[in-house]
Amino acid sequence: MIRKMVHNLGKTQAKVTNKVIDKLNVGREKRKRALLMHAEAAPPSSIKELLKRGFAINPNQSGNCSAYATRVAEKMFGRKYEYAPAWKLASKNKLIYESRFDPQTQRGEIGPNILKSIIKRGILKPGMMLGLYYPESKHNKVQRRVTHIMVYAGDETFWHNYGGINKIKLLQIYFEKEEGKRVLYPVQVIEAKEVLAK
Repeated sequence: MIRKMVHNLGKTQAKVTNKVIDKLNVGREKRKRALLMHAEAAPPSSIKELLKRGFAINPNQSGNCSAYATRVAEKMFGRKYEYAPAWKLASKNKLIYESRFDPQTQRGEIGPNILKSIIKRGILKPGMMLGLYYPESKHNKVQRRVTHIMVYAGDETFWHNYGGINKIKLLQIYFEKEEGKRVLYPVQVIEAKEVLAK
């Protein structure tokens, strides 16, 4: 019963987080800051106050996507990942699901229907990671299936550090484009090495 209460509390907190972020989405900078505040486990009521004080986000440098995602997963969802770059995160933690993938053809990704099914069946839970192939990443090499990481926040919503802190809905992963090209290709579902709360 306590586990169920904690699980429901996490889902509620994610919903509250998304509502607060939506209210603060006047501009891109406010959206980034609001989401980072929740990554640092700030109570929703204190986000506006922290933004007024000029809280600054970390620059989006190489490796920040997995650093951001692992921090969010632990502080908000009780999932403790062993930190690693995006392409090594699955090997350092637990690989739950992986598609067959060829970076040259960009085929074999986890499609939208499969990803929806994984969520509905409870395989992908809030705080777990989605590993993606990002064709424009400077870290792309033939043997790297994953070059970007997102954390699942519930309600078919993901949080990630991609040119700044952002949230993205499941279907946006498949339909958002840059210069006429697909941007992100889901490849892996990753679970933490240690789950502190379920």
